[in-house]
Amino acid sequence: MPDGMTPSLEPIAQRFRSFIAARKISQSDAARQAGVSSATLSEFLAGSERQSPRLREETERALERWMATVAEQEAYAPKLAKMPGFIETETSRRIWQGLTYAQVAGTILLVEGAAGLGKTETLRAYAQQVSSVHMVTCRPSISGLQPILQAVAAAIGVSAKTGHGGASYFEAIVHGLRGSNALLCLDEAQHLKLPALEELRAIHDQTGVGMALLGNARLYTQLHGNGRAADFAQLFSRFGKRISLRQPTVGDVAAIAAAWSVTDKAALRFLQEKRTVPGALRQISQALRLAAVAAAEAGAEVGREHLAWAWSDLNFEARAEG
Repeated sequence: MPDGMTPSLEPIAQRFRSFIAARKISQSDAARQAGVSSATLSEFLAGSERQSPRLREETERALERWMATVAEQEAYAPKLAKMPGFIETETSRRIWQGLTYAQVAGTILLVEGAAGLGKTETLRAYAQQVSSVHMVTCRPSISGLQPILQAVAAAIGVSAKTGHGGASYFEAIVHGLRGSNALLCLDEAQHLKLPALEELRAIHDQTGVGMALLGNARLYTQLHGNGRAADFAQLFSRFGKRISLRQPTVGDVAAIAAAWSVTDKAALRFLQEKRTVPGALRQISQALRLAAVAAAEAGAEVGREHLAWAWSDLNFEARAEG
């Protein structure tokens, strides 16, 4: 036993070290997950006499709780159905073709429409499989001019001189994109304000690279409705292609059902009946995952009863009405 090691702490210290070694979890990651500071954990494992009895007890409880939680999650994990990954649907093919066109033609693509139709998933898959694709996910906190420029600079891997404001970021971005045959994609673009959109237009003008703006139905209304058309005239005139999405197709739902190996006719009809629900494809996917767990526990294939239970458990209709 090392000098200074408290005998009563040795068993849990050994169990903890064996636990994280078997799972290849670093001590710092384990401390973060357990809600214990790295310094406190290091002293605890060393049996430091500087720790008060109360702190040692709290740390021990935290580690016991964490190890029990991880073990419980490991036991439950096999019950979860394996996610099929990116699913090619009729709608995703439309988006993919639009992204390809924008990148090759060096134009601006607008993809707008209802949520839950696979816009983001298609964009992620495209960015993973195609070279020179840079993706920024917009949000309210980066809706302004300089924050979006900083986000774009980070996405394409360039830096700007500190203290020089947005102009420095603009120059760095233009230098990084010019001649690159890249596609710059702005997801959730409905959050962007007019100055940010105008700066993005200027980046496109200066570099000639393709650009894609993807967002919900509010995106098109913001750009063209409510008397705003004149404000965005220069941007609108540069759109080389627009894809408007309102609801999934029958083929979209069929593709997702096939990816989950659903063959029961009643189950397939149930899924098609949900096609017009807001956020349909995302909700159908979530229901399928939950239904697959229920079916596996019953030793059966996914049927209508499993989907109906999952849909009710997720309470989708009530969410849509609310």
